[in-house]
Amino acid sequence: MADRTLISVGVDVGTATTKIILSRLVLQDASVIPGPSRLRIASRSVLYRGRLHETPTAGGHLDEARLNAYLENAYAEAAIDRRMVESGGVIITGEAAQKENARRLAMSLANQAGSFVVATAGPHLEAILAARGSGAAARSAMIGGNVASVDIGGGTTNIAIFGQGKVIETACVNLGGRAVTLDIDPSGCSIARMTPLSRLVLPALSPGQSVDGASLRLAGERIADLLAGALVGEPAPAAGFYDGPALPRSTRIDEVWVSGGVGAFVGERFDPSAVMRFGDLGPAIGWALVPALQRRGLRWVPAQETTYATVIGVGVHSLQLSGGTIHLADPTVLPLTNIPVVSFDPHGSSTEWVRKQIARYAADGPFALHIGRLPEVTFAALNSLADRIQSGLPERAHPLVIVAEQDIAAALGLILQTAGVRQVIALDEVAVSEGSYLDIGRPLARDSVLPVVVKTLVFAGEEGVSS
Repeated sequence: MADRTLISVGVDVGTATTKIILSRLVLQDASVIPGPSRLRIASRSVLYRGRLHETPTAGGHLDEARLNAYLENAYAEAAIDRRMVESGGVIITGEAAQKENARRLAMSLANQAGSFVVATAGPHLEAILAARGSGAAARSAMIGGNVASVDIGGGTTNIAIFGQGKVIETACVNLGGRAVTLDIDPSGCSIARMTPLSRLVLPALSPGQSVDGASLRLAGERIADLLAGALVGEPAPAAGFYDGPALPRSTRIDEVWVSGGVGAFVGERFDPSAVMRFGDLGPAIGWALVPALQRRGLRWVPAQETTYATVIGVGVHSLQLSGGTIHLADPTVLPLTNIPVVSFDPHGSSTEWVRKQIARYAADGPFALHIGRLPEVTFAALNSLADRIQSGLPERAHPLVIVAEQDIAAALGLILQTAGVRQVIALDEVAVSEGSYLDIGRPLARDSVLPVVVKTLVFAGEEGVSS
């Protein structure tokens, strides 16, 4: 089959800025014998990189009208019709994800951006996407070692450690460049706002206080020191320092790559005249980070991408393809979005376990079972597995999605369908984990390949998402 080209969009609505890129993905058929297609993403290239846009807010909400206009203007500048866009994502990050209308905005932007553009949120997914967009993930595969990606945004710092191209650990620190924001006028500079955590870790500062370059430099050094300490598992300095678990002390780190808006200042010489130019602590943190890393024996390597790392990850590296041994009973049920994933142990998960998971995650929507590896792939083993799954399913109209680690999707899907399970979609070659969500697009390549995005979608105060 001839190469297939997709245009993909990435939109990152962050604490301080919003970014957009448009990319071209070239898909090639990697099949070595006649039969079902096995599409692979052969190349990725950025077609358009939008100007940084300050994330607009109004009354504590994200300004949907201005963000929609930003998207429209970007497409006009790029001379790309949204109907040409067939994949990509919108990610809401940092403090922007805390806004009350963040979920609605993410869905709205995704729906307007093109076909199979998905809405995502969550700092740990952001950490992984930033590592892929900055080049840190690929670098870990190149050197055969561990690379820490430190993506410093306005509200948070997202850390992902990749080993030989695969994610090992993630963490999120609730500090970023806008931990302290400034009021600057001809008469001087004062502190406009501090986050609750920054008040705890920077006790010498307070809102309304006049500050100079020296005091801001000290504050930047303090936060840089805390971020470097997080990489080696030093104790948290205050409650609320992490969003989720800390990194374990035992993880080896061979290189540190820094991205995000602050990443552009890392490795540069301290500039007293610029420390207050940007209205926050970002430059001061960036200038202080390399010495803080060196004090802990960590080696900094300049990232390939800094400011645009996350949005490149969203638009270029989020899509996966399942093909070769899929089972798709009815293509008309696609696309499907926000399908919760639960891991199914083929050795221990029982019929009753399946019933409980459906009641917990998907009483009124689609449901995905991630099937672990079978010690033997035999007809008897697949029949036994299918029987446990089928017996636990109530009579329901929603599709059942199977994600298999081995090339058993076509066979298992057919057995389940023959046993009376309606609307089975079985996938292979897709990396998922429990607690994530799947979006599955319409088939490519004569219905033999499905585009899939694995994501998290957790906004402020939420524990999950329903379809």
